[in-house]
Amino acid sequence: MKKFKLGVLFLLTTTSHLVMAQGSYPKSFKGYTDVSASIGLYTNTASNDVLNSGQLYSLNLGLFADNGIGFRGGIDYIDGLDDGIKIYSVPLHFAWRMIGEDTRTTMQRIGTATETYISDRNQTFFGALLTMLSIKAELTAGISPGYIDGNPYYVKTIDSYNGEYWDGLELKNKFYLTADAGLRLSLRIWRIMIYTDPQFHYNITDNFKRKTTLAYDDRKLIPSYFSITGGLCFIF
Repeated sequence: MKKFKLGVLFLLTTTSHLVMAQGSYPKSFKGYTDVSASIGLYTNTASNDVLNSGQLYSLNLGLFADNGIGFRGGIDYIDGLDDGIKIYSVPLHFAWRMIGEDTRTTMQRIGTATETYISDRNQTFFGALLTMLSIKAELTAGISPGYIDGNPYYVKTIDSYNGEYWDGLELKNKFYLTADAGLRLSLRIWRIMIYTDPQFHYNITDNFKRKTTLAYDDRKLIPSYFSITGGLCFIF
């Protein structure tokens, strides 16, 4: 078993040196530019039979100073939130990296992983490998102005209780604006980060209204949304 662990140690050390030989870490993790792409879920926080959930596609550029304060901007595309609705928006967010820079050298990272793997009998190779990596947390907050393309559905509906009636959504205006707040969690491997980005969104422009011919309808629309995406980020 000891020989096996020593063999894994050799493989781990060799692989790490090969990766590092392709390019060094940026001198500062906080002061840099990054580009990221992600995909995920965008959903209304209320339980409705309209505006339930759609897909969020995002391209993002991040610019950071050495003090960890930065800015994020990009393009978001939301599809499937409701029939006939597509939303294009431009997130404009301030960002703050909450966890300090990991200043360990390559050999220190290897030493940490090696010690963890050899000294702990219950430790797996992949668990030890994770100790070499840098995990970061980032708070974001800002606005996302945008545009709503298409028109919501408005259809004739029949049920046993109400009989025949018209039901659907009304789009009050096509200009779209949300206030956003989120927490991005990243796992860094060389200049690549794997991340997840849950966010809360409040629809300031309150674009949608329930439209129905029913005399009574208490199904109010809540102008708040939640999204969670996952993707890859490259550091320059």
